[in-house]
Parts: sequence; C-alpha cells; structure tokens
Amino acid sequence: MIKEMIFNEIITFEYIMWRKSYISGEIKVLIDIIEDYGKSGIGKIVDVIEVKNTYLYDDYTDLHGGIDSFCRKTTLDEVKNMIINKEGKFEYIEITKPPINRFKLKDQFPINLKPKEI
Repeated sequence: MIKEMIFNEIITFEYIMWRKSYISGEIKVLIDIIEDYGKSGIGKIVDVIEVKNTYLYDDYTDLHGGIDSFCRKTTLDEVKNMIINKEGKFEYIEITKPPINRFKLKDQFPINLKPKEI
C-alpha cells in the first residue's frame, strides 16, 4: 500500500554513541508500506514530493563525550538521489517535544560532511 508521509528525520547512518548521519527538516515522501504496525513499520521510499528547511547532518561524539556536528543546507534533488528506492523502518516518537516522525534506512551510508577551510 502506497501512502504519503512527512518525516522530520531520515537517518542514513547510525553507530550508537559514536556517529549519526541524517537529513533533518520536513520531508514529504510517498512510501510503499511493507509492514504496518500503526505508528511504526517497514517500508520503501518510492518518491520524495517536497522538502522544507532541510539540512544534512553528520554528528560525531568525541572521546570526552562532546559532539562535533557538521551541517549544510540541501535541496530536493539531492535528497531524492540519497533516499529514493531505499527500504527502512519508520516510527513516530511521541515522548519527545516536539514529536519526531523518523525513517531509518536499512542499507546505511554516512554523509561525510567536512568542516569548511578557512
């Protein structure tokens, strides 16, 4: 079943307590739902319809527990190239303020953002 959904976060790579790469903003997609558990499930992104205020993030945790976060603005075409035809899990997390609607890719890849040269 194909359904239109809006995600606030699409995780492209996650190594718990060490590194996380993700797309943040408002990402409206068409998703082919494979398994539906209500507010969560498994699906495949068929198309990206629209993006608003989207950024790419690449966060690292250093040895002392601090976080280095690199980010840059992104476009609809760049988001489409990264996530169309990708399968993963989606979930709605109500306990956060504001609530998060997240999609986590099954086949993960880091975004690899680097700091700008001065």
